[in-house]
Amino acid sequence: MVWKSALTRWVFCMSVLALPGHAGAHSNDSVPPSTPSALQARKLDVGKIPRTYQLYVPQGGGRAPGPVMIVLHGAGGTGARMHTYFGSAPAADRAGFAVAYPDGVNGQWNDGRPPSLRYLPQLQDVDDVGFIAAVAQDLIARRIADPRRIFIVGLSNGGGMALRIACDRPDTAAGYGFIAAPAGDLVINACRGGRPRPILLIHGTKDRTIPYGGGVIRKSALDRLLSAPEQAQFWARRNGCLDTVALNDLPDLDPSDNTRIQRAAYQSCPNGAPVELLTIEGGGHQPPIAKAGAATATGSPVGMLGSRSHDLDATEAMWRFFNSGPQASGAAAGISGRR
Repeated sequence: MVWKSALTRWVFCMSVLALPGHAGAHSNDSVPPSTPSALQARKLDVGKIPRTYQLYVPQGGGRAPGPVMIVLHGAGGTGARMHTYFGSAPAADRAGFAVAYPDGVNGQWNDGRPPSLRYLPQLQDVDDVGFIAAVAQDLIARRIADPRRIFIVGLSNGGGMALRIACDRPDTAAGYGFIAAPAGDLVINACRGGRPRPILLIHGTKDRTIPYGGGVIRKSALDRLLSAPEQAQFWARRNGCLDTVALNDLPDLDPSDNTRIQRAAYQSCPNGAPVELLTIEGGGHQPPIAKAGAATATGSPVGMLGSRSHDLDATEAMWRFFNSGPQASGAAAGISGRR
């Protein structure tokens, strides 16, 4: 089936793109250094499962507790590979925020979609919501993270995982970003209440793995995916925004990438919880990245993932979104160091 093969392509692609809280969660520093060397490897015992994440601390050494972006890889990926592929280091160094990259079980996340997808975390009902909450708590306990300024961003399967956390345990972070993320009816219909959070969505119109227009990508999944605009509207209404949307086109910084980006910002969102959708016209199943950092994806099989836009850098866009307007202080999030 065509979409089954597309999902298989995505798992394969995330592998080749690699270049040379729970009270029961316990931290362990005995993990050997990870690659690339700029990362620090961390280990947590969440329940009975040992879990790991990779940590990037911005250049400059010692720092007081500050902002942290938790970035979730796609299916078939790892935290270390995501660090290289996503290209967050330049933005983190400029702005002074740390980046944590958790590792999924078997390279996958239990994002709430049906077990018929055959992802191991779904088949085993892995508590990834609890794991990410434990990562956040570990960062707070280590005085790396300001509990009011933790943000969670995910790509593809990782985007679906970020979405599930925003639904099931929204107090884990002060804001969320979903890139090419699957949002199925099962997760959306079960989405709980809670204090609204800033939400930024990024999706390419030529994404063949998680289609921009949504739909049923596998009949056996028994779950319809919302389109990117439907996702944005869901979060806007949940946050109490008006249905009115302000549209503007971003500059075409790299005409050679054959993409253009349009921003759709919902109006009059209360409580410091805006909702925006960045539509990448012609974009594939990839996060946008600044042209200067595009070398991090050398060897990327464009024919399989589609075009990668250089008109925007995903990390930079997320950072600016989370740190502009009323949401910048994190005060609206109501997050505390205790769970």
